[in-house]
Amino acid sequence: MDALTHSAENYLRAIFEIALENKVVRIRDIAKRMQVKMPSVVAAIQALDKKGYLVHEKYGYLELTEEGMEAARAVYNRHRLIFKFLFDFLKGNSQTAMEEACNLEHSLSDKTLQKLTRLMDYVTAMGQSNPEQFTEFQSFLEGKSGNRAGIRTVKTNNEAILLKELSIGYSAKVVRILGNSSLKRRLLDMGLVPGTLVTVSMIAPLGDPIDIIVKGYHLSLRREEASQILVIPTETEQ
Repeated sequence: MDALTHSAENYLRAIFEIALENKVVRIRDIAKRMQVKMPSVVAAIQALDKKGYLVHEKYGYLELTEEGMEAARAVYNRHRLIFKFLFDFLKGNSQTAMEEACNLEHSLSDKTLQKLTRLMDYVTAMGQSNPEQFTEFQSFLEGKSGNRAGIRTVKTNNEAILLKELSIGYSAKVVRILGNSSLKRRLLDMGLVPGTLVTVSMIAPLGDPIDIIVKGYHLSLRREEASQILVIPTETEQ
C-alpha cells in the first residue's frame, strides 16, 4: 500500500482510540474527537476505504480492516510512547505533551523510537532501584537542581571538589582518595593516585555509573566511588 499521509494516520489513530472506548465508531464520533467538520471526515474516510484500511457502509459504523488495524495500532503506540516520555518523564503540560506527541509521532524513525523506549526502560529501572536519585534527576530536568547527571559549573581558584561533581568533558587532577582502606586500595590499583589527570567522558542519565579516562584507558566508577575521590579541576566551564 501507498505511504499514509500524516492526516490519514491521525484519522486512523482517532478511529482506533474511539473503538477502544466505545466499541463502535461513527462519522460524528470522529468529527467530535478531531474537532473537524463532517465533510472533512467523510472525505478522509472515503480515501481510507479506497486504500483498504477500513470498511464503511453508508450511514453505518466504521470498522478497520486487518491492514487498517495494524497501521492504526502502530500510530497509536508511537503516540502513547512519545506522550508518556513528554508528560511522565519530562513532566510537561498535558495539553502541550499531547500536541507535541501528535507532531512527533509522524517524524521520528523506528530506530529513534526504539532508543527512546530503551532510555525510558533504563530510567524507570534506575528509579525503582533508587527512588531518591530518580527524584533528583527529575528535579534536574525541571531546572531545580544542577548537581545531577554531571551538570555543574566547575569551581576555580584551585578549589577541590569531588569527582562526582565534575562535568562531562572536564579534566581534573586527583588530590586525595577518601573512604575506607579497601576502597582506597582498589582505587589506587586502578591508577587513581594523587597527581593523576582524569577526564569525565560519560555519565549515565541518573548520574551512575560515571565513565572516566585515566592515562588513555576508560574506567567505570559507581557514583559512591566517585564521591570518595577529591580532585582539582584543570578547566573552567565556558
